[in-house]
Amino acid sequence: MGRNYQALTAVCLAIVATAPMSGCAADGTIDMNRAIGTGLGAAVGLAACQLTGANDTECAAAILAGAAAGYIIADRIKPADKPQRDQTVATVLTAEDTSVGETTTYTVADTGSTGSVTLLGISTNNDGWECKQLEEDYDPTDADAITETYTMCRNPETDEWVNA
Repeated sequence: MGRNYQALTAVCLAIVATAPMSGCAADGTIDMNRAIGTGLGAAVGLAACQLTGANDTECAAAILAGAAAGYIIADRIKPADKPQRDQTVATVLTAEDTSVGETTTYTVADTGSTGSVTLLGISTNNDGWECKQLEEDYDPTDADAITETYTMCRNPETDEWVNA
């Protein structure tokens, strides 16, 4: 079965275009964290599809799953916690001496939220990029904890880590 990138890109763009509606609150205002999370999640789903060579059905599912995950995560991570969380993830990704199974933790003083990032594995993808599988736990003080497992790969041309 061949991949129909135009149709899949259209699905992704439709989600990105309607993402602001996903962030609408009952009072009609837009929660930009939800909107951006939904759109970015859909884009990550499309990118993952293209990297893995999945078929059309799998790609559509990846786009929708990415959008849903982006919405949920963006909805749950407090804006005040995001800088510390991002810094911890970056530390694990860029550390030369992090061992598989090692956990890096953080606490956000202003909110009391805690989190951790565990390096589950290191691999190389089909393009030769270094990839790290992470498990992330986020525990805000006023909501249920979130645990998520994902893979990030380093683009050797830009030295940036991207969700795979």
